[in-house]
Amino acid sequence: MARTRRTISLEEKIEKAQNAVYLAKDKYDAAVEELNQLLKKKREMQRKDIQKALETSTRTYCIRRIPVAAFAAASGHGAERVAGVIEF
Repeated sequence: MARTRRTISLEEKIEKAQNAVYLAKDKYDAAVEELNQLLKKKREMQRKDIQKALETSTRTYCIRRIPVAAFAAASGHGAERVAGVIEF
């Protein structure tokens, strides 16, 4: 007795592909959210490290005659903008 092959309709294939895309998008969105949270945490830690180093340092750091601490406080973003310029 021969078996009959069930043919999958085009609509079923489309539905299956859409479900796969939705699942992949959900995983992607979750991974992006986790990455953003980790980057935010890293920037905060860098900001604290730079601020602590500036507070405990006996040296004066100036960029174009603007003190770094004042620049960081005025920018509202902390000292991460000047992190590449300062060497401790």
